[in-house]
Amino acid sequence: MTLGRAPVAFRRVLGLDILPGSSAEAGEPLYACAVVSDGRVVERLEGVRWGEIASLAARYGVDAVALDNVRELGGESEIAALMRSLPAGVKLVEVTRVAGEQLSVEALCAITGLCSGKPSPLETAELAAILAYQGVGSEVLVFEEETVIKVGRGRVPGQGGMSRERYKRGIELLVRRKVSEIKEALERARLDYDLFARKSGEGYAGATFVVYASREALTGLVHQERGHDLFVEIEPVRREKLEYRALGTKAREPPRPARSLIVGVDPGMTTGVAALNLRGEVVALFSRRLLGRGQLTRILYGLGYPAVVATDVEPPPSYARRLAASLGAVLFVPPRPLSVEEKRRLAEEALSGSGYKVRDSHQRDALAAAYKAYLSLREKLEEVEREAERKGLPIPLEEAKLLVIRGEPVASAVVKVARRHFGIEPRAAQPPPAGQEERASAPLAPIVERLLSENYALRRELRELREELEEKVSVLHRLLRVRGSAPSSEVVKLEAKLESASRELERVKKEYEELQREFTRAVHELTGLVTGRRCAALKLSSALRLLDQGLLRPSALADPLVYVDKDLPLDLLRDTLLKLKDPARPMVVVVRGEADGLSQALPLGVVPVPLSGLRSAAEWGDFLFLDREELEDLLRKACPAGEAERVKKAFEEYRRRRAAELFRRA
Repeated sequence: MTLGRAPVAFRRVLGLDILPGSSAEAGEPLYACAVVSDGRVVERLEGVRWGEIASLAARYGVDAVALDNVRELGGESEIAALMRSLPAGVKLVEVTRVAGEQLSVEALCAITGLCSGKPSPLETAELAAILAYQGVGSEVLVFEEETVIKVGRGRVPGQGGMSRERYKRGIELLVRRKVSEIKEALERARLDYDLFARKSGEGYAGATFVVYASREALTGLVHQERGHDLFVEIEPVRREKLEYRALGTKAREPPRPARSLIVGVDPGMTTGVAALNLRGEVVALFSRRLLGRGQLTRILYGLGYPAVVATDVEPPPSYARRLAASLGAVLFVPPRPLSVEEKRRLAEEALSGSGYKVRDSHQRDALAAAYKAYLSLREKLEEVEREAERKGLPIPLEEAKLLVIRGEPVASAVVKVARRHFGIEPRAAQPPPAGQEERASAPLAPIVERLLSENYALRRELRELREELEEKVSVLHRLLRVRGSAPSSEVVKLEAKLESASRELERVKKEYEELQREFTRAVHELTGLVTGRRCAALKLSSALRLLDQGLLRPSALADPLVYVDKDLPLDLLRDTLLKLKDPARPMVVVVRGEADGLSQALPLGVVPVPLSGLRSAAEWGDFLFLDREELEDLLRKACPAGEAERVKKAFEEYRRRRAAELFRRA
């Protein structure tokens, strides 16, 4: 079996095929396997069990395990268990699933010419490895991009009086220190997570982290442990069912559901969740233990589109704040914390005639928060319906209500949705926006707005933590002064609380300082764009995402600049740039490697420049910011005589044409 030239998806692949007479249902099956490294078959084995396969995968450092049928490994739970036994980051590939179609091994042999007839199990294993190496097939998605870390006591002390209590307290403090170490490691790596801790005295009886990153991303940060006093377990979160993604493609975001939701949350070890539609009707009410934001997001998107996240307390819990930010939802916080009586009354009013029942206080609090948010919006939401009826506009009311929730005036929201729905563009009634610079800075406006909002929230949280810390210090001083020498257990508890508050204050300070730096950077780059000193190159990965979502037209780019931030084969890069390039103007692409000789491989009119020659380049978000003069100097050096000037003039002519076009549309 020979290997032709093709794009490489993985460097090392282990191919498998089950031997005749073996099956996962009948016991531990036997497999034929072949290892392909850099396009060459380096090992062939027959009659091996999974334990030997896992050892082989670790020894060769394979990137993927490939089969013609993943069900040869067993059911979904067996597949997940087997994949957990492999080194972190190893992918599972089914080579017979191509472009959404299921092909036979014989059909693949005929198409590729790599074999003929019905291959043996060893030949099938080799074929699977070679095809996966070439990028043929689909990745089997077994796990979510989430990982659970559990920390707990290695054993619970038995009976033993004071010695038992002292030993138990020591273990719980040990668990607490380990939790603090993991938190620091995750925050250093800037990984998002939720923490659910079971407090016990001065320490923790146990804790669970839900980290929003793959198991591979935690390699070197957190390690599994199994000791006499303490354990740390790390497991990826299994998907509800297996999903498939063609090799070389990115996951697309799910389409937005038509129904908008107001979601109330009461976070904790047990999290209560309530979801209402925009008429105030209950569509979901439940509570679950250790409910991470990722799992909750998947549940909510199955119900509708979360437009509002509501909480019953002020200030809002970090869980609610982060959930709203990740969903792009408006965060509703009541002017003051709701009393128990008020929450009971709101929950009863919301449930009237719904058929749902409140089963615990978490559900009640979440429902009260959601209904309180609905009541604060009800008048405006009903006004949307009246305004649409008054103007005789049969429009999607949910879209207009969503705009109103986000702060748009009612009349303006109705007109905007009507224009979009009927495809009618308004005539210009006012002068056009001033200058190309404002259009160039428009993509950063939402970022600045978000940073300002988070800046304000963190300032408030910092102030409250300082007040709480001063109060605890004052209580500690009073106790010591009144009692002369407080009992040791009381002092230890107060010191533990003081230490916890100090750590939290330090964490918020660091987060605040980081946001301050991000805000300063945003202002700097915006100023550069407005004054014309800087220009922004859209990242290739971001451009592809926007194209997939239908949010980007090549002619809409203010500057025809693209930063190639991902490694692609030349033929694929050429095809991608053809999608992004406006035929009416040249394009400049910034590449991470050398640009020499690349011009001939790229589409006509695409000029490559090396990133190494742009000293002032700064990568941030979806953009690479560049000094305009530095880029023009580099173009003059990189292009033949007169070509750089032609590219520059084409850029300027395109800007003038865009400005005139926008003026006409306005």
